[in-house]
Amino acid sequence: MLRKRQPKRMQQTNLKTKYENLKKQINTIAKQCDNEQVSLLAVSKSQPAGMIEELYRCGQRSFGENYAQELATKVEALNHLDIEWHYLGKIQSNKIKSLAKHANVIHSLCKQHHIEKLQLELGKIKKHVDVYLNVNICAELQKDGCTPEEAIDLAKIIESECKNLNLLGLMAIPPKTYGDDEYTLPPEPYLKLGALCKTIGKPALSLGMTRDMRIAIMAGSSIVRVGTAIFGKRQEAK
Repeated sequence: MLRKRQPKRMQQTNLKTKYENLKKQINTIAKQCDNEQVSLLAVSKSQPAGMIEELYRCGQRSFGENYAQELATKVEALNHLDIEWHYLGKIQSNKIKSLAKHANVIHSLCKQHHIEKLQLELGKIKKHVDVYLNVNICAELQKDGCTPEEAIDLAKIIESECKNLNLLGLMAIPPKTYGDDEYTLPPEPYLKLGALCKTIGKPALSLGMTRDMRIAIMAGSSIVRVGTAIFGKRQEAK
């Protein structure tokens, strides 16, 4: 038996309710741990442009994408809105020109040659972007990211040689085993990253997703990257 599709008006109401409840949850956690400078990044990967526009009408202005081509498509489709576009995915050399053109914030820099190429492309179009360095906090072989020691060196390169890159701080994608249900307090890698972040960039910390939002905020995260708790199950991008 086919499930009856919800009317558009009901979908909009559900989205608004989820969004407002999430913001209240973030504010409550932030106040409890004296970290009241936390912002919400809506991760819109695989969500249609229409859904992004609906959330924009609810008040959200920052959206995150994981694929360069999807980011470019959505930037062009929604260029009538003053959205701040964040890129969260793995960086490929052949996509850096597109990222330079379309992204306002890049969270996933972790290699010197990517930093240098991004600076080159930004210089050509006379544009500045905010960036984070992606730290592989648990040294997981399957994940991209630099070591904490490499992050210190890369930060020096950005600050001394890359005038079109504004270094905000650090970003991390923690193991899937880390979550609010498993930890009462932030695990040690979160605390170490928070301490390191205080010496790099503004400083700002991009840490925390739907499953680990609470412990990330407790560890000092400045921005949480949430998709599922807002949009629900991912849809095919249109």
